[in-house]
Amino acid sequence: TEYDQYLGNWAVYASRDLYRDGQVLAAKGEKIAGSGFDSSKFGGNLFTVDADDNGKVTADATQAYLDLVSADNEHEAGWVLYLQCKRIAVADEVPNTWTETINGQPRESNKVVTKTPDMTPSIHLEKVDTPTLKQDGQEQADRDDPKQALKMDADNIGITFIITNTSKTDPATGDGAWYKASDLNLDDSTIVGDAHVDMDSLTYPDNWDTLVLKPGESVSVTGTLKGVKEGDTHTDRAIVTGTPLVECAPSNGDPFNDKTDGGEDTDPEYSTGDVTEIDGKQLCADTQTTSNTDDWNGYRAKPLASTGAAVLGLAGGALAVLLAGGSLLVFRKRHCAQGSGRHTAVNAGK
Repeated sequence: TEYDQYLGNWAVYASRDLYRDGQVLAAKGEKIAGSGFDSSKFGGNLFTVDADDNGKVTADATQAYLDLVSADNEHEAGWVLYLQCKRIAVADEVPNTWTETINGQPRESNKVVTKTPDMTPSIHLEKVDTPTLKQDGQEQADRDDPKQALKMDADNIGITFIITNTSKTDPATGDGAWYKASDLNLDDSTIVGDAHVDMDSLTYPDNWDTLVLKPGESVSVTGTLKGVKEGDTHTDRAIVTGTPLVECAPSNGDPFNDKTDGGEDTDPEYSTGDVTEIDGKQLCADTQTTSNTDDWNGYRAKPLASTGAAVLGLAGGALAVLLAGGSLLVFRKRHCAQGSGRHTAVNAGK
C-alpha cells in the first residue's frame, strides 16, 4: 500500500473453454466475472473479490463455479484474475507475490518485481546580461548577488533568459517530461530601483511555436533592461512556468468493461485532458511546474560634481608648473656645475 493503490476494479477471464452440460458456456479468453459484471448468463456470480487495508486482495471461486467444473470431467478448467492498481510512489523495487489454494493446499507463486523511476518534471531559469554572456560566458554574466552587480555605462542593457528542461528521466530509456516552448510563460519584476525589463519586446527563436524542449535541452529568450539612472542600483527577478507533457496515464475507469458509448462507466484510453502527439508519441499535460526565481543586479555610478572637476584641474595645473620648475632647477644645477665654483655659488643663491 506504500507504492500501489488497489482501485477496486477486477476481472476474471476463462483460460480454458468453460462447459455446462457438454456445451461451451464461455470460450477461452471470455470474461466470466468482474466488478460490475452481469453474471446472469451463468446463473450467478462465479467469483468474488475482497481487499483489506494491508494490500492483500483475495479472489474466491463461488460454489456455482465449483459445481460447473466438478460436473465436467472431460475438459481442463482454468481462469486468470486481473486487478487494477495505481502506482502512487517512486520505487526502485516493489515485490508482488500471490498464493493459490486448491482443496486447502496453498502454493506460492514466484516473485514479480516492478519499479517506477523518479521522472519528476522541472524547469530551470538563468537570467544574465547579454554582453557579458557573449564575451565571457554564462558564469560571469550570472549576477545573482548585489556584490556581483554590473557597472553599467548606459541606462539600458541586453538581458538573456536561459530556460532549461531539468526533468528527471528513466535511467533505462532516457524518457522524461517534454515542454512546448509556446506553453512557457516568462515573468520579470523589478525588486530594487525604477528600471524594468521590457517584456513586450522580448525576442524569441524563429521556431518558438514548434520548439519542444526535451530533458537537458535549453532555449534562450532575449530582452532589454531600460531606465537605470545615474547613481541608481537595480535588481529584477524572473520566473518561468510551463506545462510538462508526459506519457498519458490510464484512467481510473474500469479497464475491463466493454462500454464505448461515452457514458460514466466508459473506460477512456487516456486520462482526461488533451492528447498531444509529438514525434509519434502521444503525450498528456501534467500539473503545471514553476521554475526557480533568478535575480540580476546592476548599477550606474554617480556623476562627478562640476566644482570638483574644476578644483582638480587647477591642482593638476599647479602640479605641472611645480614639476616643470623642478626640472629647470635640476638642469641649471647640472649646467652650472661645469663652471667655476664662484659662478656656481652665485647661481645657487638665485
